[in-house]
Amino acid sequence: MSARPGQGILTTFAIFALAGPWIGAFLLFLPNAINVFRWIANDSTYFWLLLNSVWYVYPFGVWPGLVAGAIVVWRDYSARGSTILFAAAAGAIGGVIWIAAFELFVFKLGTKYLFTELNLWRTAICAVAAMACWRLSRAPQPAAALEDSGNSRN
Repeated sequence: MSARPGQGILTTFAIFALAGPWIGAFLLFLPNAINVFRWIANDSTYFWLLLNSVWYVYPFGVWPGLVAGAIVVWRDYSARGSTILFAAAAGAIGGVIWIAAFELFVFKLGTKYLFTELNLWRTAICAVAAMACWRLSRAPQPAAALEDSGNSRN
């Protein structure tokens, strides 16, 4: 897998910081969607509760996006491009830093809650969201370059 350059340092960083939290929140919500829609069908107050909680997505989710975006931008700048696997690793690093910081310093839960299935799931979601942001931040390749890369494998 070859490294692909981004659309620019600020554009790449902005995509990770602005789109990353929303992609991650959508992926975190997806497994619970059936239950949430069932609750909304039974009692419409859950809809308003969900709608009011949407405003918390960005302040909580921006931190792993900022870390992953900074790592990918650094790689794009220093090596003239990055791969999607590098973006996944950067997202996982951002997720681990975010989880550790919030659980240890903000919520003061201690280390006994760090190694849970929920935090593993959150780390995986951060990696997938970073891969989506990486894809959004890549410059489109011209058709001629795509044909050349397809012929070089034969």
